[in-house]
Amino acid sequence: AGYVGGLMSQANTQAAVSSRAAKPQSSSTVKVIRTQRLELVDGDRKTRALLALVSGEPVLTLYDKQRKMRLALGLSDHEPGLALLRANGKPALGIDLSPRESGTEPEPAVVLYSTEGKPKTEMMLTAIDEDPQLNAYGKDDKLKATVNVLGDVGQLQIYDANGDLAGGIP
Repeated sequence: AGYVGGLMSQANTQAAVSSRAAKPQSSSTVKVIRTQRLELVDGDRKTRALLALVSGEPVLTLYDKQRKMRLALGLSDHEPGLALLRANGKPALGIDLSPRESGTEPEPAVVLYSTEGKPKTEMMLTAIDEDPQLNAYGKDDKLKATVNVLGDVGQLQIYDANGDLAGGIP
């Protein structure tokens, strides 16, 4: 979840995209192009794709015809991530590899978001023994259930309205 927000804010910094179309210099083939920013524009000269360095990290963003960011792929704090965005600009899906807590190893995660852009389901591998975990959140954005495997033992945890552990198996 953290990566998607970070990537979106970084990419939005670049959203002040120019609408100038590049004019070809010649018909010869260029073997290397070096730049800090590359924009692909459509026939209306609207930027539809942007490849740029954002805060020193490479980010590729794709825009729809209304210039709304719909996809962001890049690095944040040296870790990769992908964000798919709805037409309203809110995240729909995030996939990343990032530390869940400061000082821990990066962990892969998939996050599904509500139409309001709030995380509702997270699937991740924990840094300890790479055990899988699935978290589900309620409308109040509080954790409601966790299913995980610790070693060879499956576990289900249910949380109350306050987000406190109410019970579980085993």
